[in-house]
Amino acid sequence: MRELIFFIDWLLGLFVFILVFFGILQLLIAFNVVNRHNQVVYTLSDMFYRITEPLLRPIRRRIGLYNGLDLSPLVLIIIIYFIRLVILANILKYV
Repeated sequence: MRELIFFIDWLLGLFVFILVFFGILQLLIAFNVVNRHNQVVYTLSDMFYRITEPLLRPIRRRIGLYNGLDLSPLVLIIIIYFIRLVILANILKYV
């Protein structure tokens, strides 16, 4: 059971890394540092979009945009850290 909890914790940490990397990639695309017409950039952007969008879409619908700024990745990272630090840590105490 401990191994399963550690694996879930690792997956959540990996997802936070993906969210941060996707956010940085989107900023680089927005400021024309990297070109989206490049096949590698397009593939990475599309892959990260498909991974993150199912979890970001409901949050985005609830909170909307704040002065044109999408805060849904930040909210999702806070939720993931809550799960990791509070819920999984408490489950580990009783296993």
